[in-house]
Amino acid sequence: MSLLGYHVPLLRSIPEELGLAPVGAVAQRPGVADVCRITVHYYDRRACDSVATVINSRTSGASLETVYRRALGHKPLTHPLTEARYRAFFLALRAAGFDKLVDQDGLPAYDSTDVWMIERAAGTFIRSVVVAPSIVHSAPHKALITAVQTHLPEALRMVK
Repeated sequence: MSLLGYHVPLLRSIPEELGLAPVGAVAQRPGVADVCRITVHYYDRRACDSVATVINSRTSGASLETVYRRALGHKPLTHPLTEARYRAFFLALRAAGFDKLVDQDGLPAYDSTDVWMIERAAGTFIRSVVVAPSIVHSAPHKALITAVQTHLPEALRMVK
């Protein structure tokens, strides 16, 4: 079975297991402009898998909410985001061509590397991209990873 055949269902099950609504459902909530979610799976279990969701609301602005699998009683850690920081992240996604990217090529056929699923939803639009940060080669995927690392470091905070 390929890594994507194994990991896409795994990555999609993490938010479900944590009781989180799908990004499409969150984007449909009244007042929500758009949503971005980063689901991180650590293949060697050195840290808890996590789901970080950025919700940009027309009324209350943007915030980042992170929930960890097997830690903190699945209670979310919430961080408000300034408009400038949210805009910088959104523009970095756009510059990477996120809305047209496909899953990263060249992933191993076995569970031997950390993988992320980055999802974005706005209205009825939903897009997801799977990347493996330690073995990424393409410029657009590197730009996508850098966007998350630079603008949302809290989304990648490891909890053991």
